[in-house]
Formats: sequence, structure tokens, C-alpha cells
Amino acid sequence: FTREQEHKQKAAVSSSGDTATDLVSYVEFQKNYKNLLLYHRAALLATRDFWKLLLRERIPLVNLTESFKRIDSMEGMADKTYKMVLERYPKSVKLLRSYGTFLETVKNDPWAAAKYYSEADKQEEAQENAAQEVTVDDAKMGVDSRNSGMITINAAGIIQVANKIALNIFGYKKGDLEKKNVSCLMPQPFSGRHNTYLSN
Repeated sequence: FTREQEHKQKAAVSSSGDTATDLVSYVEFQKNYKNLLLYHRAALLATRDFWKLLLRERIPLVNLTESFKRIDSMEGMADKTYKMVLERYPKSVKLLRSYGTFLETVKNDPWAAAKYYSEADKQEEAQENAAQEVTVDDAKMGVDSRNSGMITINAAGIIQVANKIALNIFGYKKGDLEKKNVSCLMPQPFSGRHNTYLSN
């Protein structure tokens, strides 16, 4: 049970940021992330409205100027919010990829976007390596977890962790198995009976 709780806490840290160790930090990250996505969307909508305006036969200069101001305002708010949240959670893969998308699609800066995509890849790899280091005591289990596929489930049979080797064995990608019942990996009739085995 203790190991399961430690893993859940490490998973929460890796998914939201390096300082997310409690519920308050997690809620704060989700609130900030939701706000920056709203600004991101608003910037995209402002750009869309500008292009719609250009489709008209007659375009008043005042409308064009207002459209430019709105685009600048929304881009600025989104950029400011992204930078603020990135200062707090610089290792969040989700946030780094989202900012890369913002830079590429809204700011039209593919070079800066590539930098953030690259950083997200590095962080994801570091998190995978850290997850690989969280291993069961090999001496007690008699298993070398570095060379064996290992899947950890909770009492209800829900997959908590699957190492890279196990994912390769079953043909899944990282994150595909987590929160699924382990019986999804078994053929019939074993998969249908597995939850009964666990309850006994």
C-alpha cells in the first residue's frame, strides 16, 4: 500500500510539475492550465475573426484596427500566462507541449516551438527514467526488473504502473494501460474470471 501511494504521488508530480506534491498544488496547476488554454483559444478566435473580416467586400479601417488590437491583446495575455505558469512548473510535459503549440500556431514561431517540444521530450524521457528507477525490491522478488516486464496493480486489479518492457511485450504505448483493469491483457476465460480471483 505504501509503495502504491508513493507511486501515485510521483505520478502526480510528473504530470503536473515538479512542485505538485499535494492537492492544493494540483488544483492550482489545473486552474492555471485551464486559464491559459482559455487565453490560447481566445487568441486563435481573434485571429479567425481577423481573417473573417478580410473576407468582406468593404472593411472599415476602424474594424481592422480593433481586430489587430484584439489579436495583440489575446496573444499577450496568453503568452504572459504561459510564462507565469511555466515559471512555476518548468518540468510539466503537458505545459511545455501546449506552449510549443501556442508558439507554432498563434505566434507563428516554429523555431521557438521546436525548443519547447524538445524540452518536453527531454522531460518526458527523464520522467520515464525516474519511473524505471522505482522498482520492486529485486532480492525479495527474485526478478530483475530492468530486464523483465513488470505490471503493478492495486487491490481492484487496476493497473498502476507498467514498465517499458511490459508495454513492449503487449504492444502498448506509455500511459495506454494505466487505469485499466489488468484483465484486458488476458485471454478468455481468464479475463472474465480475474476479478473474482482478486475478490477471493
